Order: sequence, then C-alpha cells, then structure tokens
Amino acid sequence: MIKKRFFLAIFLFFTFSFINATDFVYSVSDVLSDINCSNHHLLSNKLYVATNESENFIIFSFKPIYGAKFITFDFYFFSATGEKFSFWIKKDWDWVFVPGDFEGYEYKANRAYKIEDYIQGNTIFLKLKLPKNWVGILQFLKVHFYEKSPFFLKYKYDCVKNGYIKVMAFSKYGEGDMKKQRAFRAAKVIAYKKLKDCITTIIKKEHLNVPHDNIDILVKFATVSDTLYKKNGVQVIVKLPLNGVSGLNSYIKER
Repeated sequence: MIKKRFFLAIFLFFTFSFINATDFVYSVSDVLSDINCSNHHLLSNKLYVATNESENFIIFSFKPIYGAKFITFDFYFFSATGEKFSFWIKKDWDWVFVPGDFEGYEYKANRAYKIEDYIQGNTIFLKLKLPKNWVGILQFLKVHFYEKSPFFLKYKYDCVKNGYIKVMAFSKYGEGDMKKQRAFRAAKVIAYKKLKDCITTIIKKEHLNVPHDNIDILVKFATVSDTLYKKNGVQVIVKLPLNGVSGLNSYIKER
C-alpha cells in the first residue's frame, strides 16, 4: 500500500510539474464555436472559407487544462489572397485585440495571457476577424499552456528559432577506430559552449535577472536534436526551449 502511494505521488509530481510545457493542438472543427460567414465548408477537420464584401468573423472556444495559469497560441492557415486577418480574445465579456506576427502561413501571438483574466465561466474564447474577399483554409490552433509566465524576446538572435535556442557545431575526424565517437564528443563540447555563450548574450541584452549558476544548469538541460556524420567529421545541433520546465523562463527571477 505504501509502495503504491509512493509511485502515485511520483506520478502526480511529474504530471503537474510538466504543465509549464504542455501544448495542445486542436483541429478547427474541435474548437469551432460560431461562424459569421456565408461561404464556408468543413472538410477533413479543415475549414474552407471565402468571404464577401462584408467583414466576417469566426469564434473558437476551448477549456484550459488543469493547473495552467497562462496561455499563448499559434494558428495555422493557408491564404489564397494574401490579406491578413486579426485575432481577438474575450475579456470581461468584451473583445481585446491580440497582437501577433505572421510567419508564412502561421500566425503567432506575441504575448501571453493570464487565464484567470480571460476565462469566461470555464472557457477561453478567441475571435478571428477575416477581411473582405479573403479566400483560404483554416487548419488548426496550437495552444501553449504554462504554469509560469513565458517571456518573449525584444531582439532577434541568430541562435533563436521557433521558440528554441539552437546552435550547431562541427568536429573533424581524428585517427583510429574511435574517431567518430571522439569527433561526436568534441562537437558536443563545442556546441554546449556556444549554447552557453548564446544564453549569456540573451540574458545581458534582454536585461533578464538570471543567476550565473543557473546558466550552467540550463545548459545541462539542453539536448542534442540532430547528428550528421559527414565525410570529414560530425555535425551536431543542440537546442534548449525558451519557455517550459527546462526553458530559460523557468530561471528568470523577479527583480
């Protein structure tokens, strides 16, 4: 009985500890709540839309997962006409504009929202406003749930892409039977050093309050995401999330 309780406690600890890094991907059909658009068709969980001369809107709704305190989201679509739409979130039964960035056929909200300020009953509502004569496909909504508020970079960095701090390193082969293994280890050492330099640069430029000892801890959480054995050496890619349990935001201290 004691052993069962022990393993249950361990399970619950890890389950709720990792809320800070939970992503949910919803197809449009899963979150579609209301639509004001005469020309639309739902097929294979995708919404095909063609607006007319008036502005059209679509409302999505979802329930936050237990333990999450903040959300942000990405929206995936295809546009045949190129006009940009806008997103809104409901607060106190009114609609608030959601600032974001378009990256190809992806819309990324560039700030986080505290769930308790935006939840209506037990539901979060998002409104998509489509411009006149917009033609395209609405594909899916990816919602990021966090226990601790995520942060967004003020500046751009070559080592940051798609929410990850990512660096690449290369080491040439030496001599002997273990040359590939030695080159791999050497490339990892170089990559982790480059990652630490990148993290340090971000902390200084963004004026983040992260104790120096925590930088070394952060680097240990980084993982090798790709390894490529070439003719003359080994290339490795090491990455670390900006936000999440093992992310940089978890180590930012309040000033």
